[in-house]
Amino acid sequence: MQHKKTFAGIVAGLLAVVVAIALFVSVERVPVGYVGVVYSAAGVEDQTLAQGWHLLSPLKKVSKFPVSQQQIVFFGRPGGLWGEGTR
Repeated sequence: MQHKKTFAGIVAGLLAVVVAIALFVSVERVPVGYVGVVYSAAGVEDQTLAQGWHLLSPLKKVSKFPVSQQQIVFFGRPGGLWGEGTR
């Protein structure tokens, strides 16, 4: 009787470890300011992932791309951007 309880405990422990590993492999985090693009062997999916935690199939992968905007300001001479008309 004691052996059955020990065996059941070992099986339950192994099952818990397998489930924990499967969850660890299946969870993906997309940081703030990024978007996740999901792809697999079939190609890129239509939907993207917003910031946050997501549960995905272990066979799918996520590439993260920044979505922040950057403003570039060009300073030119008073006569134009490259100084036309200042001669």
